[in-house]
Amino acid sequence: MMKTTLPRYWIALTLFATAVACTKLDLGGNGPVPTPTSSSTASPTPGVCGTPAANSSLVVVAMGNNIGAVTVAKYGIINGYTVVENGSFSNRATVIDQWLNGGVLSPITSNNILQFTNVDTGGAQHSAVGFKGSSFPPIPYTFPSAAASPVATSVSASSLWSTGRVNAPTYQQCYSQAFTLTAGTYYFGDLDYYNLSNFRDVLIVATPTPAPSGERRARAVPDRRPSFHFSGDSP
Repeated sequence: MMKTTLPRYWIALTLFATAVACTKLDLGGNGPVPTPTSSSTASPTPGVCGTPAANSSLVVVAMGNNIGAVTVAKYGIINGYTVVENGSFSNRATVIDQWLNGGVLSPITSNNILQFTNVDTGGAQHSAVGFKGSSFPPIPYTFPSAAASPVATSVSASSLWSTGRVNAPTYQQCYSQAFTLTAGTYYFGDLDYYNLSNFRDVLIVATPTPAPSGERRARAVPDRRPSFHFSGDSP
């Protein structure tokens, strides 16, 4: 599996000090990008371009047309999303359920916060819009008009949450707002590409495991090191 690395000038802050060598992903090798149509939503509007949150429990999810589709037994086709780890991300979609925590793959829990970033150098805007309930809705699906803009700061299976359209990187990497998490399984998709290319994924948030008392004491003082890395999920 190939990975691509976020260029240094896209990253304003640093959370992890560990870096890994990654193979560059050929972003031009997957053919033409499908063009969104009015069947899925209204005409594109100016997009979001936020910055990464300075939080040691931050999980960043890459969104891009060059993150290919895979089939997962329980959820069917997922496409277009993968977790960023140590500044790189996979060229295949992955279920969003793990993150690199101090060099160790760990479950995503309600202690984490979540942000989405657009890695599509082809210029397309991307988004993550939550679906209500416990499955992907049938295609074609009509998204609520409010989903075109950022909605909510917490992920939910009972109410709308959306990043809105996040701009593609130009002079800087663009991020969504930060979301807080509650234990559960959440289905989401891209506002413009869900109906065109099954651009969708599943977020699984676990309940935190209580740390031993000694570990709690050791972590009482947060890590303030000014280094920042993201990591791309393994398949």
